[in-house]
Amino acid sequence: MVGCAALSLGGGLVAPARAQSVIASSQSATVDLAGYGAGPVSITSGTTLASGGWAVLEDTQGSVTLNNAGSLDAASGIGIYLSAGGAVDNQATGAIRAATYGVLARDAAISVSNAGVIAGGDDGVSLNAGGNAANAAGGSIFGAHIGVYTGNGVGVVANRGVISARTGDAVSLYAGGSLSNTASGQLLGGYSGAFVGGRGASVQNAGLISGPVFGVYLAGPDSLSNSGTIAGGLAGVIAVAPGAAVTNTGLVHGITAGVRLGRGDTLTNSGSISGATGVLVKGAGASVYDTGLIAGAGGTAVQFEGGASSLTLGTGAGIAGTIDGGGTDSTITLTGSGQLTSDLANFGAGGVLNVAAGADWTAVGNWAMGTVRNAGTFQPGTIGAALNITGNFVQLSSGTLRVVVSPTGVSQVNISGTALLGGRLVYVLAPGNYTPAAGAFLTANGGLSGSFASVSTQLAAGEAVVSGNATVLAADPPGVFSYRLGAFSVAPADDALFARARQAMALDAGRASDELLDQAQDAPAAACPRAGALPGGRGAQAGIAQALAGGFCGAGGWVAASGNAMNQPGSYNAQSAGFLAGVGRAVNDEGTTLGVAVGYDATALSDAQGGTASAQTIRLGVYGVQNLGRFVLSGDVLGGFISTSLARATGVGAASARPDGRVVSGGVRLAMPLRLAGFGLLPSAGVSVARLSLGRFSETARQSAFALSAPGASGSSVRPYLRLAVSRDYAGAAGVVWTPQLGLGVDYEAGDPGRAMRVIAADGSAYAAGVKRLAPLAGEVMAGVSAGRGNMSLVVRYSAQVAGNWTAQTAEAALRLVF
Repeated sequence: MVGCAALSLGGGLVAPARAQSVIASSQSATVDLAGYGAGPVSITSGTTLASGGWAVLEDTQGSVTLNNAGSLDAASGIGIYLSAGGAVDNQATGAIRAATYGVLARDAAISVSNAGVIAGGDDGVSLNAGGNAANAAGGSIFGAHIGVYTGNGVGVVANRGVISARTGDAVSLYAGGSLSNTASGQLLGGYSGAFVGGRGASVQNAGLISGPVFGVYLAGPDSLSNSGTIAGGLAGVIAVAPGAAVTNTGLVHGITAGVRLGRGDTLTNSGSISGATGVLVKGAGASVYDTGLIAGAGGTAVQFEGGASSLTLGTGAGIAGTIDGGGTDSTITLTGSGQLTSDLANFGAGGVLNVAAGADWTAVGNWAMGTVRNAGTFQPGTIGAALNITGNFVQLSSGTLRVVVSPTGVSQVNISGTALLGGRLVYVLAPGNYTPAAGAFLTANGGLSGSFASVSTQLAAGEAVVSGNATVLAADPPGVFSYRLGAFSVAPADDALFARARQAMALDAGRASDELLDQAQDAPAAACPRAGALPGGRGAQAGIAQALAGGFCGAGGWVAASGNAMNQPGSYNAQSAGFLAGVGRAVNDEGTTLGVAVGYDATALSDAQGGTASAQTIRLGVYGVQNLGRFVLSGDVLGGFISTSLARATGVGAASARPDGRVVSGGVRLAMPLRLAGFGLLPSAGVSVARLSLGRFSETARQSAFALSAPGASGSSVRPYLRLAVSRDYAGAAGVVWTPQLGLGVDYEAGDPGRAMRVIAADGSAYAAGVKRLAPLAGEVMAGVSAGRGNMSLVVRYSAQVAGNWTAQTAEAALRLVF
């Protein structure tokens, strides 16, 4: 029922004569919702309710549900006041603007959902007794003080739009509850983006939370899970009481500190945390677990203060800046694998760094740490960069001390205190030419004790001793552990990866050329009608039709997708997938067709030594077909641009390179289509040629002594072949012609696409890196089927090649259309 409240002449409210559920007339007085019954009350779009009193809408007697699609303007008071519970739904066209509170609930929890605008001079939404607030994508809630306040009751806030505040918090879960900010949500505070009141509340953020002082303020044993962005002026996240738990997979940034923890708090980071200090720990018993990035723009990545806490670094952890113990006996534990290049400063005499059992870490820098204990695999120092420990070193019986040896030096560790030896000592040799040398890799000013249970020299997988005896001897006079080596040469690990990748990509290029010839041969363009051939046409209209037909006739388009898997046992496996698409056109009446093609393919390779390669190739080409009586001659040329990524295992981390390359491939094929007893026979002979070149490159390696460079190299595949295909047509339903196909063939690889290339080790030594040559003779079998109707056909094929030391399988599907 539609109506409006009766107004007194003085502007005061007179109770409505009858209850109503819809307000559709604009008014300028406070409206008491008590007179509208227990059902929902709706304010229609275009209706304006305004008041200079203390509220525009109030309910003082019972719970009410209010749906607003209009405009509420409170010049000096509250937009909506509910004292006894209820619900407010502010729709997309709804606007609530108030001098004090946009929506205020005093004595009972209410639910507020917003898709429009709610704005208040104090709070946008103030739920003094708790309740729910949901802000939809496109919705806006603003408070000059607080955007959404949940008061002394448990609050649940879900935001997909914008909640903002000028001086206070965008959202204040004062008495706990939960806050969810989705990827589209923004919480923009004037003090903090979100304040969590310390009663076990939880915050889930996938969007943006920011404030000029704090991004998120955790006042107690609350939890925060962030996959979005949190930013604050003083701190991105601050926890001030025991029991807070912060999990970050996104980005947290603070100008002063990225994350500030208190006593007993926990941080788990696999994302990125940054600030002048990345993580500040103020208080004992806090725990930090990191597999992401912690960066300190002011020079300190992690700062401990006020008592012993712990830091655990796992695989993927990156620390940019110093780890400062602040005089505490805090501990650091290294798990998984990684490289720590940060300095450790100001740890107390009871501070400990543990390399955990099963861990594998390399470290350089200056460590002021009470004791360093190794129960895993630990490499202190790299070639040219030592690890300096101000403290003591203990190698446990389960530990392995790794020392990298190169023709130009060894990794070194210098210890101010004592060193207790045990477990294993392993020398890992970098590639290069060695000359007799001796020196020290471990110095302990406080003296050495104990001994290594075993000493061995290790080559990385795929490394080979070219000459001499690659053995390093050890001796341990007081305080110094020294080494002695002779003359020998060590070839790089898995340097054949480069030639293997080049070989696989050259074969891909040859297959692409073959695929282009298949489509050119199997999808000939339609014949063009001669002048006057269009029936029933006269005059200008016939001329126009003839011109259009002449422009489009004889054209055919196709697209083919294929996947290939190649295996050279004991060497590598390669998989590739891609497409070719082209369009051809008959250029005369003598059976000549010319066309253009474009394609893309991706190749992934893994070899027996753990190396990997990937390549993406863009191809452009032309092709032609010529009928020569009973023969069909076809040919093509394809050019390609290659982007590659190579990663090679060295035994002490990966080495990677990204050389670019170019490839040119082409082929010629002569076929003679025959018909015999209802079967189609297609004998053919041809040759496929591909030449691929990789540009010069220099590897990036975790340890530069293992990096290689190369001036570039090329390889060629020259493959003559013979094939015979047999097919037969079968008429099916709806005019579809089915054509099964079988084929046999033989190929001969006369080229060497994986021929040896020159690689250069870090010391300047050069080596020839090649790959097992492909067995030249390969047999091929093919099976497929095509389905054609009218000017369209679909072809599916499978083929396999088997040779003495390699196999390949290809599956392809092609769609053809004659215009």
